Amino acid sequence: MPKSFFLLASTTVPAGGQSTVTFSNINQSYKNLLVMYSARTTNANVYETFKVRFNGSSSNVYDDSNWFSTGTTPTSSRNQPVDSFSYELACGSSATANNFSNGQIVISNYVNSSIGKTAYWQSSAEPGAISWGGKDFRTAGAINSISFITNSGNFAQNSIFTLYAQL
Repeated sequence: MPKSFFLLASTTVPAGGQSTVTFSNINQSYKNLLVMYSARTTNANVYETFKVRFNGSSSNVYDDSNWFSTGTTPTSSRNQPVDSFSYELACGSSATANNFSNGQIVISNYVNSSIGKTAYWQSSAEPGAISWGGKDFRTAGAINSISFITNSGNFAQNSIFTLYAQL
């Protein structure tokens, strides 16, 4: 039976926006992490991807396997090594007013300091854009911070990022 998730932190982007949202000093007493987000950016596109980095690392220690679709033609890609995870979706400023994307990222065994980490995610944004896939963080050591970084512009006011942990 799945164990309950416990709220560790939540951030709501303030007026004026911000280009990065970071959860720092993540409690190391749990086994798995779940990030849920509802995001919009100030970028002029209808939707855009944003980056995710662990422990502040911008080194090429991430591998991405991604599937993406806007309705009729799904695509896939494998990117390795890269400097961050990508393909998490946010609605851009050209999306319908007040629409935000939704997504989640699950990180298993984040405290194990002797192995790399795996994660999977799914996200959706207007107009019918969806993405999902698996990620590898090829660095041993526990995950103690997670950053979400726009490719351009800022996360818009009222974007929400919430971090949960599971025993």
